[in-house]
Amino acid sequence: PAAAAAAAAGETGAAAEPAVLTVAGRAQGKENQDLQGEYFRLPALHCGRPVYRKRGTRAVIRFHSGQGKWLIDRDGLEGDAGECNAYGTPTPDVCAGSGSAPEEKLHWRIWEGDQRRHVHDPQFVVTAAPSVLQVVEDCKSETDPFAVCSDVVGEYKLIGKHRGKVCYRRVKGGNVEYDTYVIRYDPVKDLWLIDSEGFRDGQHCTAFAARGGGLHPGEAVGQWIIWSPDGGWIGCGLRVVTAPSALEVLGRDPARNNGTMNGSYHLRGFWQGRVCYAKADGSSHVLRFSPAKRSWFVDFQGLRTSEECNAFVKVADYKTTWHHPIVAEGHWKVWEPEGRHVADPRVHALLAPHMVTIRGRSQQAGNVAINGEYYLVDHLVEGKPAYMKYNSNHVIRYLEVHDRWVIDLEYGLNGGEAANAYADAWGAEFPLEELEWKVWHADAQNYITDLQVVAEAHWHSRIDW
Repeated sequence: PAAAAAAAAGETGAAAEPAVLTVAGRAQGKENQDLQGEYFRLPALHCGRPVYRKRGTRAVIRFHSGQGKWLIDRDGLEGDAGECNAYGTPTPDVCAGSGSAPEEKLHWRIWEGDQRRHVHDPQFVVTAAPSVLQVVEDCKSETDPFAVCSDVVGEYKLIGKHRGKVCYRRVKGGNVEYDTYVIRYDPVKDLWLIDSEGFRDGQHCTAFAARGGGLHPGEAVGQWIIWSPDGGWIGCGLRVVTAPSALEVLGRDPARNNGTMNGSYHLRGFWQGRVCYAKADGSSHVLRFSPAKRSWFVDFQGLRTSEECNAFVKVADYKTTWHHPIVAEGHWKVWEPEGRHVADPRVHALLAPHMVTIRGRSQQAGNVAINGEYYLVDHLVEGKPAYMKYNSNHVIRYLEVHDRWVIDLEYGLNGGEAANAYADAWGAEFPLEELEWKVWHADAQNYITDLQVVAEAHWHSRIDW
């Protein structure tokens, strides 16, 4: 999910390298499966090429100039220059090392300890395609004929390759299991297909759109065509987009005017050419885009075409930052009783888990109280989301001076450098499962690594409206 903001913003470097790469396709139970995930481009080059790091870890995708290969190395840039956990070799139509970033057509070989060698995995892919796509439909009346799209809407996750292109499978509730709906590629007709029957060859499908040279289904050209329950193919208001299924609005003082704008907003569909979000708490609060104002609105009156709103943030670059509110720049301006919108620099729209569970600290060890459920608080701490246990001052917060995530059982959100446990952030924007925690040990009077301690992020499931 963290890639949605950077990918949707169309962020590029000097040589137009992708901002995010996704590694996917390694089968469950296979060695080095944990290499999968999103890798974010670092500011500096390595061997004259961009380098990408998996947030919360040392693992990087880097180029080895001596071998002319792209490598994935869990030891990062500090590891042996030629050793790696995986490497990509070019297909016959791609020259070795020809691109400034890894080509999707590379054949990847993954280290398998039982064979003592790197073994080709045809499903393994390193790609600039997003790790998650959302299939949505236009927000119109319940009687609108486009309602036939509802069977295919949902969140689809990148799982590997099919017939030479990236492929996606729809996630069931809870973001754990998959159902039979997939998005796959048909090379004969050059189409992206949404298929209720899973991965198969041929053009049989539920919906389709022309690829038009796009890297992934979100770049399909023209209208999506869907099979109607009444028989026959019809055009519809179906969209495949790169956007989070939920986002958080934080920072507005609850005691001030429009303080209820804080909260979780869930993907609702498409409205006036952009994705839109709504709260699921029974209110009419929505996040919607205003083409006329080139701004994102928080509107307590629901989806409408009015240019009135409770708060807004301007889009700095209309061509690259219109996709969803996370990539908007500048301060949110909130309506005040004096009759105008006033900038509130504390307000942010961001992607963050709504809860983090810390587990794994042994009952026999000190600081066992770090275990438990921590819930997102309504403001940022040192520029990052923070979490607190209910009815407690136990918190997880970011410490910028050391680039660490800390667990503090004593001093709360303003505890400074005090910590019962900490993990080097390695670029993590919120606590991740990959973080390696060091816990204070009273007898040793030092922090000792505890590999059993895990931070598990909990995300809102996509709502079936």
